[in-house]
Amino acid sequence: MCLLFGTRANPLLVGFRQFHTHLSYPTAQGTLRLNLLKTAYIYGHYSSRVNRLYNEDRYSACILDLPMQLRSPLSDEAEHVTRKVFNFNIFDGHGGDECSSYLTDHLPTTVETIDLSPEHREKLILDYSKNVGGYWKMWYRKRQERFETMIEKAKEDPLYATVRDPNAKFYMDDLQFRLPLSFLQTDYDFFSTIDKAGSTCTSLYIHNILPQPKSTAPPKYHFDKGSVSKLTIAHIGDTKALLCTSSGEAHALTQPHHPSNPLESRRLNLSLIMQDSFGESRYLNFANTRAFGDIGGKTSGIAAEPEISTLLLGDAAMLASHGLRGAAKDVGASARFLVLVCDGVTDILSDQEIVDIIMNHVNNRGIQDATPQQCAMEVIKFVEAAGGDDNATCLIVRLGGWGEWPVLDRTGSAREAKLKSAVSSRDRH
Repeated sequence: MCLLFGTRANPLLVGFRQFHTHLSYPTAQGTLRLNLLKTAYIYGHYSSRVNRLYNEDRYSACILDLPMQLRSPLSDEAEHVTRKVFNFNIFDGHGGDECSSYLTDHLPTTVETIDLSPEHREKLILDYSKNVGGYWKMWYRKRQERFETMIEKAKEDPLYATVRDPNAKFYMDDLQFRLPLSFLQTDYDFFSTIDKAGSTCTSLYIHNILPQPKSTAPPKYHFDKGSVSKLTIAHIGDTKALLCTSSGEAHALTQPHHPSNPLESRRLNLSLIMQDSFGESRYLNFANTRAFGDIGGKTSGIAAEPEISTLLLGDAAMLASHGLRGAAKDVGASARFLVLVCDGVTDILSDQEIVDIIMNHVNNRGIQDATPQQCAMEVIKFVEAAGGDDNATCLIVRLGGWGEWPVLDRTGSAREAKLKSAVSSRDRH
């Protein structure tokens, strides 16, 4: 099930399948059907072209049906099931909106339906090697090693390393393997059809890892108190994911894939990194070293290979009670909400400023009135007022501890100074 937003009809989008958009949520009074984009207290979203002629940003909120194993981390015996996974995506298009629109329509579908067989993945990388060449010829030579690494990461999740009870079972996914292949497949399908434009992407995948007790109680999701969920982040480029802790501190969950990133400088040909007239590092004149599209840079490593990270979300006591003590000390144990933003936001606001705008709005208006939807709008309205000059998009994902943070604004004076500077600049012109 995928809920799309911010797209327009495109005759080149072939084979698109729109998903059902609701989550069925059983209650004592009956079954409640929730539409993510219309459920403002669960999920917030707002996008603006700011002062650009067009808005090339896109985003989507989806509920995917993905295969999982219900098993103990200490055993290979497993029950194979299909589970619902919440998926939130932000896409920052450049050179046109063709790529960001294509991803909005196709990436969730590919993640859900990708063929993970050895034959298909061999063919995919062979197609890259033969039809793109360069960087991908090296990738093809090392494909077995890379595939094995992906599979091992999916099988041996370090988040469960502290579990000692063989009877403790969790829903375990294959996203560490599924996502890289899905992203590469989607990218290949796009640039095989459309040879212009590109897009960055940050995607969140969230699912409850605990088996549901055999009772009439409704299932718990990431926005419910007492839930324990796994967050998987797949990241390409310079869109960004943030987490707010119980103390109100912002934690970046991603780092931009720029030429200055040490991870990227080890992966790429250093001789192709240069500085522009503003002193910013660029790779083959590209600001991002990983992206969908950007066909001109594919042979040199401008790849849609996602950087993947994982985190457990939930109450610290709940995590510890299930043997997840190491994770209970992590920021995920005190997470209050997640944020996805594009660089049109981060060029204006620091991580802490983004989080403070959201918390401050809730603190001032109250938890009943200040929904994630209104908070997302507040972030973008600030960017507009502060003189932003790029498309700006903000998504907010509510977690079980929403509203449980201190009445504290760490960056209020800094934000006020930015607004005054923007007003002064407009007055001079």
